[in-house]
Amino acid sequence: MTKSTKKSAKRPSKEARREAMKKRTQENAKNREGGNWSRALDFKGEEVKFFKPKKGKNKIDILPYTVKTKHHPQGVEAGFEDYVLDIFVHTKVGPKEGSYICPKRTFGKPCPICEEHDHLKKEGETDDDELRDLAPKHRVFYNLIDLKNEDEGVQLWEVSHFLFEKELLEEAEASEEEFVAFADLEEGRTIQFRASEVSKGGYNFMEYKSFAFLDRDEIDEDILDETYSLDEYMIIVSYDELHAAFIGEDEADEDEDDDDEDDDEEEVKTKKKSSKKSKKVVEDEDEDDEDEDEDDEDDEDEDEDDDDDEDEEDDIPVKQKKPTGKSSKKGNKTIAKEEKKSSKKSSKKASSKKSSKKSKKKYPDCPNDHKYGKDCDEHDDCTDCELWDPCADAKDEMNE
Repeated sequence: MTKSTKKSAKRPSKEARREAMKKRTQENAKNREGGNWSRALDFKGEEVKFFKPKKGKNKIDILPYTVKTKHHPQGVEAGFEDYVLDIFVHTKVGPKEGSYICPKRTFGKPCPICEEHDHLKKEGETDDDELRDLAPKHRVFYNLIDLKNEDEGVQLWEVSHFLFEKELLEEAEASEEEFVAFADLEEGRTIQFRASEVSKGGYNFMEYKSFAFLDRDEIDEDILDETYSLDEYMIIVSYDELHAAFIGEDEADEDEDDDDEDDDEEEVKTKKKSSKKSKKVVEDEDEDDEDEDEDDEDDEDEDEDDDDDEDEEDDIPVKQKKPTGKSSKKGNKTIAKEEKKSSKKSSKKASSKKSSKKSKKKYPDCPNDHKYGKDCDEHDDCTDCELWDPCADAKDEMNE
């Protein structure tokens, strides 16, 4: 696969870039604690091949990529290399259940979903299932060569930070020699690991163990023209855009527009049925009614604007139909619109809770004496639990 890339005019020296990436790899090893899913990248129509580890022994060369933007999550400067894209992702966001990069956990910026999560947790106004849905998932991306399928060229791999990156860095740091800079083009190593399908809690997933670092030949620097600059594919939205998606604002606006169109069509039909004799009277009455409605709407808008200005500094985002705390600047209108559809959506939510209760019987006991699935990611010992992935899946199933 061939990819054309533009090289920076003021690119740092080769030695400076190599040393910087080695240092970042070691820093990652010291901060490897973490916990899972993305779909928050846009590859802009490019044909991308994804690596899928096979059961048994796997051998891969993880490759560096050139950072192209000012938005690298760990602050790596454009022109330098990194070997991983490490991000947190909110999934099942809003009525459309979209996925969005978490600005708080990824960039240290305000996040409306995390704010709602923290507010609900503090107030105790919701169950653990909803808190689990609001928490971001920890995922990593790599450029790599599968040594058992080299004809595929550079491939991308997205995987749980907890299941792979954390294990990989532990092995790199525990090596008998100095820290293993496995992604370095000149002195890096081939990574050998064993993938095994594990069945726990009624779920099947891959575990990655038995890591080993094998000698390999130096890789030509031209490979950087083939690797994907992962930072430039991130979909980064503003606070307001994320909040709108979270509370379903766009969908509510579309529904209201459809209702307005239906009302207009009904009004036209009514006027056509009127007799010529009464037509003028009816039209005059309609115009008077419309003027009164417009005046009422203007008054309501002014009141809403005043309320919004007062609450702007104390925004607490609201998730769909469940307002808690204070509404955000855009939230007040949307919540009113969402209430029109509450009866229809509440029935779906009720059936979801029923199915969740039925599924609890088949889950195993939590090894840390918490509630399996329900308490996932709510305790400090969840991070290192070997059942984290199936437990997280169980929690997702309870919400279906």
